[in-house]
Amino acid sequence: MKTEELKAQGLTQEQINFVMAENGKDIDKIQKKLDDMTVERDKEKGRADTAEETLKGFDGVDVEKLNQSIADWKKKAEDAEKDYKQKIADRDFDDLDKFGLRESGNKVTDKPEILFARLDIEEVMKKVEELQEAQRKANGVPEYPVVEKKPEITFDDFEKIQIQVGEVLKCEPVKKAKKLLCSQIRIGEEVRQIVSGISQYYKPEEMVGKKVAVVTNLAPRKICGVESQGMILAAMDDKNNLSVMTVDKDIIAGSEIG
Repeated sequence: MKTEELKAQGLTQEQINFVMAENGKDIDKIQKKLDDMTVERDKEKGRADTAEETLKGFDGVDVEKLNQSIADWKKKAEDAEKDYKQKIADRDFDDLDKFGLRESGNKVTDKPEILFARLDIEEVMKKVEELQEAQRKANGVPEYPVVEKKPEITFDDFEKIQIQVGEVLKCEPVKKAKKLLCSQIRIGEEVRQIVSGISQYYKPEEMVGKKVAVVTNLAPRKICGVESQGMILAAMDDKNNLSVMTVDKDIIAGSEIG
């Protein structure tokens, strides 16, 4: 439609411009459809050419023979499967301990996986101990210490050990020794000097006034240059908690324990 024809129909220039614009949109749509159809035509032509080339590859092929060959191969595969299943069925239970009855080369799977990983015995024992400890705590059972057994002694051997109550009069650290305390302990009428490795657990002032169990017939020896004239008895658990042995009543210093 031309501009002159629109003017002849009495349209204004603005109306003519609108009509021409809308007409142009329709033309664009039609052109796009034509372009799309051209592309699709070219694709179909390409497919047709490919199919023609493929068919040329089958020139001279006997289709009936090809189908027969396929059928023969399928039958062979089915027969092999039946034969395999029959061999498995024919095996007696008593033959399961015999080697070589099954054809070699068969695979259980193409991608084997580890069913059970090797166990680390140390790791297993650690887990067992953790479980036992958790169970003890849950049941309210205390965790008793593991003590290495010493050789059995007779009563006469025990009678050789003299243990007495000693009252700590004075206590101070041993110079140049981080773990040692030196205590002045009254045992009856005498006062003895005893060195003990307990500074990690007691301050010197905490020891003063305690009435402790002392082995009094132990031969004197020097520890870090300081003479020790006996031994304060103490208990230690598996958690490295230490407690000196004391008497729970006001027993006079020098009293014998045994």
